Amino acid sequence: MRLPGKFWLQAGHANRLSGSVTYPKTLPSLIWDGNAQYIGQTVNIGLQTDISNWNEWSVGLAKQLGKLHLGFRAKLLTGIGSLLTDNNRQKANVTTSDDIYQLTLETNYAYYSSSFISAFDTSGYGFDIQVGSLKDKAFSSNIGYGFDIGAQYRINDRITLDLSLLDLGGVINWKENAHYFASEGEFQYDGVILPGADIINGSDSLDFSTKLDTLNDIFKFQKTDQEFETSLPFRGYLGGSYDLNKRLTVGVNMFLQKRSEEKATTAVGASIRWKPLKWISLGAMYSINDRSASNLGFQVGLKPGPVQVYFASDNIINAFSVRSNPAVNLRAGAALVF
Repeated sequence: MRLPGKFWLQAGHANRLSGSVTYPKTLPSLIWDGNAQYIGQTVNIGLQTDISNWNEWSVGLAKQLGKLHLGFRAKLLTGIGSLLTDNNRQKANVTTSDDIYQLTLETNYAYYSSSFISAFDTSGYGFDIQVGSLKDKAFSSNIGYGFDIGAQYRINDRITLDLSLLDLGGVINWKENAHYFASEGEFQYDGVILPGADIINGSDSLDFSTKLDTLNDIFKFQKTDQEFETSLPFRGYLGGSYDLNKRLTVGVNMFLQKRSEEKATTAVGASIRWKPLKWISLGAMYSINDRSASNLGFQVGLKPGPVQVYFASDNIINAFSVRSNPAVNLRAGAALVF
């Protein structure tokens, strides 16, 4: 909304899902090929997760100062669900005896959960995944805050520079359905094969509840009520664009993302945007990141009247095969402009 004095007021809502899962290469090998290959060996199967789903309510103000535009946005975050492993307790070692092939599991492994995993199984151990309880609640007692800062400088009629710093100081305090699950000790099993192959291969005879019960019995997680905190991954964008004509624009961009205790990830890319009509924008981009040097993206923007709608992906091929790719970024949204 335009205000007097070259100010703009913005308000919005978004539902966001962000997550990372890191696992040792021995875990999928054990699931797919079994433990016979590791007879007489000890392997680690502990994975690290940091997954959160939340609603984001925002209000922002922008100001034009000559060729410079500055913007600031404050965000109220209401958490829906989270799954976070305890970085201080990551031990989950499996040893296969070379005598009678007995399995020994030695653990000091723990994680926090809000809504994703919340209930014991009937034996009093382990967990049940409560997917049915993950309703997109508009508000909850899982409250957090974050801030965005942006700047745009128009050098001349054709060249523009952009900078965005997103989710500064972003944290969520998880209180609703917040639990801590811990497995600690040494457990021995005769003839146990860790489940998973049937899930991955889509077996027609798959009994998912039985598989979960087996996992519960193996790890013997103990649950306690405990609040916890997660940090939003900081994101930074720096780019420039050049208008070839009224309909065609080319640009270069750099991206950085930093999740609390993880190494920062970076990407660089080039893009082209075409406006065949005043209210339609089509774009393509090529980027290189820490995982791949072959990322082809696509974006669509529509602006019929005061309504703006957009869809974007930095790898359009991955977007349609999410389960078989290590990283996918999708963005979609709508806005009203007065």
